[in-house]
Amino acid sequence: MRLRLLFLALFICVHGYSQYEYQPGYIVKLDGQTEEGLINFRSSEFNTKKCEFKKDNNATPIIYLPNSIEAYRLIDSKYFVSKRVLIDNTDTTVFLECLISGKASIYYAQWNSLDHYYLEKEGKLVEMNNNKIDVVQDGINYQRSSNQYRGILKYNFRDCPQMSQEIDNADFSKKSLIKLSKDYHEYVCKDEQCIIYEKKVKKRHIRLGVDFSYGTTKLYFVQNELDLSLNRTNQYQFDIYSQMQLDQQGAYSLQFSLGYYSYKGESFNSEMDWVKNVYNIHYQYQFSILKPAIQLSYKIKTGKINPYVMVGIFSTLLLSDKGETQINNFIKQFNSDYGSFNFGGRGEIGFEIKPINTNFSVFYERYLSAPLTNSNVLGLKFGYYFDL
Repeated sequence: MRLRLLFLALFICVHGYSQYEYQPGYIVKLDGQTEEGLINFRSSEFNTKKCEFKKDNNATPIIYLPNSIEAYRLIDSKYFVSKRVLIDNTDTTVFLECLISGKASIYYAQWNSLDHYYLEKEGKLVEMNNNKIDVVQDGINYQRSSNQYRGILKYNFRDCPQMSQEIDNADFSKKSLIKLSKDYHEYVCKDEQCIIYEKKVKKRHIRLGVDFSYGTTKLYFVQNELDLSLNRTNQYQFDIYSQMQLDQQGAYSLQFSLGYYSYKGESFNSEMDWVKNVYNIHYQYQFSILKPAIQLSYKIKTGKINPYVMVGIFSTLLLSDKGETQINNFIKQFNSDYGSFNFGGRGEIGFEIKPINTNFSVFYERYLSAPLTNSNVLGLKFGYYFDL
């Protein structure tokens, strides 16, 4: 139950912060004047419908609709232009993302979760699509892609017949359409270059760190005929980790860690049989393990203190393992199966304090395989990291 609640909290947190951060950029006003500031770069559909701009970090955001400004751009990144287009059979003014500007420019928009591409040549803007169409063959109804975009490209690039085969082989994607437009420009225009608006590729961000955690462990040990539940006990764990940034903004990261901890727990109880014999039962179990883990992290950059959520899986490598069952004066030793693969799930919610390179979090772990199935850990973690 706790695991379900934690994962629900993670989902709500990520969903609630669909925006990520303001990035340096500028807007182009209707009179042609530019104003520099910060732009809230969000989802493709949001960016198509509006521009959220503020002069600086302390200013109140202003929402600009497509008919309020001519364009906006993130520095060394994406560029959006206000255009009136036919979208969903309605004339609508939107911000089209300019993918490439040249003799034949390509634009992109997302509307109602659907992708729309436009080609502009000599001031005329036309939509390209690859919609499904119904076809009847041999009395059988089926659907196939229309490949309408290939016809549009061949017509507009008819002065460059050597591109016909390249168009036939092109798929309907940003990368492919940008390449076609670039090749066409280079064929027909030798004295100036086209402009491709894309992010500069930055060095992949790597972080190294160490964590120390304290938690309380509830252990269940089930193997063969032995089924025992031990009292909740303290757990101290030490981890080293490496975290790799997955996107340019640093919202998503993949973390690999290796932890070490030792466990010692015991349980006392008494049982009475049908002839009223009392059996005093004493369970003891202790082990030490290495625990490799992989987690996906989502971080919200808010300044000095940045909240984050993480979810992932872990496995265990037993270094030592010893258990003992004592019933009155009878003692039986046991251990788990070293050859088995033990794994579990992990969730974490916390925040990092950027100026001092530290992080704090609360985490929950649950073992999902024998002999420790349903064992769980709830705890707190403190860490220190440095960026490469």
